[in-house]
Amino acid sequence: MKKIFTSDWHLGHNRVIHDFGERPFSSVEEMDNTIIDNMFSGLKKNDMIYFLGDLYWNIDSFWKMYNQIPNGVRFFWIIGNHDHKQVKQHYAHFELITPMMDTKIQGNHVVLCHYPMTTWNRSHHGSWQLYGHHHKGGHVEPNVIGKQLNVNVEYHDYMPWTEDEVVEYMSHRPDNFDYIQR
Repeated sequence: MKKIFTSDWHLGHNRVIHDFGERPFSSVEEMDNTIIDNMFSGLKKNDMIYFLGDLYWNIDSFWKMYNQIPNGVRFFWIIGNHDHKQVKQHYAHFELITPMMDTKIQGNHVVLCHYPMTTWNRSHHGSWQLYGHHHKGGHVEPNVIGKQLNVNVEYHDYMPWTEDEVVEYMSHRPDNFDYIQR
């Protein structure tokens, strides 16, 4: 069973290409096709996608993406600031739609949220936080303060993060500032 983590696809969103994302695509269609192909390649039944917000901008792009999710893949949608209007109409299509989620990656407690946080559940016990929201062009990347990772596609060559990649990345991060050693 494979787990992948990603955010900020912004499918069908023309402005994310040049205005605030600095994405290397010549068209929305090229961006959508690249992201969809990269995310679903190699996924099989019972694999899990943890999507951390800002899925799509227009309904045609949503249905194109949705119809390509491999059969039996579990899709957890942690909603972002651009998702609130769309969530109600698509609730039945996903395993879970929520603003925040706690999970585990190879035994490590992880909090998933679209937004970076200063502290999060169990951060004082060394837990991790995965987030999105911040883009390469329009936002200043927040001061990452320990075991945090921005899974926005722009920071990972439009590929998802695998759980092994997340574990490797976190092995080089300092402890959270509020970590209490026991």
